[in-house]
Amino acid sequence: MLTLPFRCAIVLMAAFCAGCTGEVMYAAYPDRAAAIRHDAVGRGWIPAWIPASAIDLREAHDLDTNESALGFETGTERWLLPGHCRLVAADVVIPSGLELHPWPSLEVLLASYRIRRCDEPASATESFRAIPRKGGRVLF
Repeated sequence: MLTLPFRCAIVLMAAFCAGCTGEVMYAAYPDRAAAIRHDAVGRGWIPAWIPASAIDLREAHDLDTNESALGFETGTERWLLPGHCRLVAADVVIPSGLELHPWPSLEVLLASYRIRRCDEPASATESFRAIPRKGGRVLF
């Protein structure tokens, strides 16, 4: 049987370690409709602007830092981003620290993607979208 001080120490260590790990949540949806059905759009983890044709959505978000990452496949059809999104040079991009998908090298970004910075108007959060020029995996 454990003594009371020892049991308290174990509980405190467990609580301390739980706070250190961060709360990163991962989710995958086969398409935009499934993300909507699971309220991922309503809760803000999947942006409402993603195209209706988006498939293979994979997202991660850290509840402690509010950092997030999203990737999805899309065809070559045109779709609109929010009006405040602006084209930026690929070398100013700050990739997410979440290991959801590998961020392309600078050379690949320059050759194959259009980069937009889409910071939310009332937020200090930086937000980048890497959109492939000829269809493929969009990174956010």
